Amino acid sequence: MESVEMEVLGKKYFFRVDDPARFQMQAELVQQEIESLEKKFNTVDQRKLLVLCLLMITEKYFNEAEKNKSLTREIERINQLVGDIGSD
Repeated sequence: MESVEMEVLGKKYFFRVDDPARFQMQAELVQQEIESLEKKFNTVDQRKLLVLCLLMITEKYFNEAEKNKSLTREIERINQLVGDIGSD
């Protein structure tokens, strides 16, 4: 594990992670979301910004999870069709 620094709203945090490059990409995404929210809502309430950021990222996660379920069902349907064709 490697120690990695992340700065959010002017505060530095240190984490030990297995994949520093991936963590850095995640940290940059969080920072971009927070900056976007900060501009959009023009607030200095850091807790509110962090909660809004978490909710937005969670919404994106749920949307992607639903797409994944839908694609999995579609793949299963296609595999069944292919199987039906192959058994003729």
